[in-house]
Amino acid sequence: MASVTGFLLTRHWRDGPDGVELVFWAHSNAGPVRLVFHGQQPVCFTPVDTALDPADLPGLRLERKRLRLHALDGRQVDGLYFHNQRDLGRLRAHAMEAGIPLYESDVKPHDRFLMERFITAPLEVAGEAVERRGYLEFHNPAVRPNACDPRLSYVSLDIETDGIDGEILSIALCNKDTAMIFMQGEEANWSSDLPIRWFGDEATLLAGFLEAFRALDPDLLLGWNLINFDLDYLQRRCRLHRVPLAFGRGGDNAAVLPPQRGSQTRFPSLPGRVALDGIDTLRAAFWSFESFELGFVAERLLGRKKLIAEPTGKIEEIRRLFREDRPALAAYNLEDCRLVEAIFEKADLIDFAVQRAVMTGLPLGRQGGSVAAFDICTCPGFIGPAPWPPTSAHRRRPSPAPAAM
Repeated sequence: MASVTGFLLTRHWRDGPDGVELVFWAHSNAGPVRLVFHGQQPVCFTPVDTALDPADLPGLRLERKRLRLHALDGRQVDGLYFHNQRDLGRLRAHAMEAGIPLYESDVKPHDRFLMERFITAPLEVAGEAVERRGYLEFHNPAVRPNACDPRLSYVSLDIETDGIDGEILSIALCNKDTAMIFMQGEEANWSSDLPIRWFGDEATLLAGFLEAFRALDPDLLLGWNLINFDLDYLQRRCRLHRVPLAFGRGGDNAAVLPPQRGSQTRFPSLPGRVALDGIDTLRAAFWSFESFELGFVAERLLGRKKLIAEPTGKIEEIRRLFREDRPALAAYNLEDCRLVEAIFEKADLIDFAVQRAVMTGLPLGRQGGSVAAFDICTCPGFIGPAPWPPTSAHRRRPSPAPAAM
């Protein structure tokens, strides 16, 4: 048995042959931790007098259980337990068309798992641990909320490109301890004291950058318009060259997922790491500026300017520097990284994001959305969390029935 105290970074789910598999990554006092929970049952609720005809959805694997739970309007509810999340989604779509009332059918399985256990972000983990390369892995451990003051590692990222759809010319990374610039070109042609790593083409530049990023192994990735520009652009160029976007921990690839609806933004999926965009995090922390361009915010907040000041003609200047003075382009690229890092430090944005996750239960990198930390203790008939420390019997037992809204 091993026990660690940690802070949740990312959460994912997927349907498997034995039910839903949940995967959580956490920063901990023992380094990165991967938590895997197998055989989880998705659940939602419906009033006890609701009629469900199995013939309406042939092949649906569903178990209905009578529970001592009530909705907020006082009606008693039954629990509907599914083999996988796909089955729950089928019933949810059918219920919307047929006017059948369902409660909590939109709660994601990993969020429900945490809510049932009163976990927002800090947690304690106990179970058998396996040492992997660079992290500890637990399968079906016991978890409970616990205090944690994480010291999350980070790097700031910025890329420079040859126009809207052109090649990536350079990539810069920095934090308090290191700085790197990855640049296309030959070192023999350019003299510089900057920490530049030279690559013959875009494909080798991307591979070299990703290798160095994995070696740094940060918890957080900081940037400016990070998700909609830098990460999305990196994904597109990696796809072009068939270079895996290996940003995730544990050998997992990352992805920038398109918005599901017009009002939404792209969503970064970086297993084991959190992308924090400077613009979104400032807005979430109630900072207001006439413009959220990096140069404008840096001048107002830090009294510092970008090395290329004018937004008009910026692409032409980057192209000129790439042709005539690549060390100057590297300096510009790195300075943008450092400005983002300094803004996060000046506005205390990392601590803001951490405290927000602790208070609300929302994922660390999520901006906007409703508060997930619903106080289920007040719901009649709620069955509380399992005792601690865990026993082998507890580890085999299914999770307690959650409260219905």
